[in-house]
Amino acid sequence: IFQDSNNKAVVDSSGLTITQGGSQVAQFAATTTIGPTTDRVTISSSGLTLRENNADTISIASGVVTIGSSTDKVTINGTSGITIRENNVDTITLAGGEVKIGDTSNEHVIVDGDGMKVLDGGTTHATFAATTTIGPSTDRITISSSGVTLRENNVDTISIASGVVTIGSSTDQVEINGTSGITIR
Repeated sequence: IFQDSNNKAVVDSSGLTITQGGSQVAQFAATTTIGPTTDRVTISSSGLTLRENNADTISIASGVVTIGSSTDKVTINGTSGITIRENNVDTITLAGGEVKIGDTSNEHVIVDGDGMKVLDGGTTHATFAATTTIGPSTDRITISSSGVTLRENNVDTISIASGVVTIGSSTDQVEINGTSGITIR
């Protein structure tokens, strides 16, 4: 189909090429492109890409959908989950039944079937679950259905359980019991 040399459709061994105003606007072949080089759709056996303002902004290839640039994007992968990247850091990840929010090499939160953890890198600072702990193993508060315990310098110094408040160590302590009174050791 030929209007003039600047507006035509040509079928040859490379496929169907459409030219408008002297510029190629589409080519239908093994790799199909629709639109100019700065804003176009590309379809081939390896996937589909949408380019806007000279940057590939959406791609679908090998079961993975990517929206955005390499530093700020959403990736949806049928086998490894969903990842949201902002400023070149994966800030939200949904995979394997857990949600990670934040930079996992720094401060972040993990929510899964066991509860929620607050971490700084690899160090867990708090766990909210059936047994909740706030603080590291040596200095922490533990809350569970059996009571509350405050640990300082790796020693449980205050506990509240079954209506009894215990302050101190096993040898030096104050015990306040709602039924039997106060005991000092």
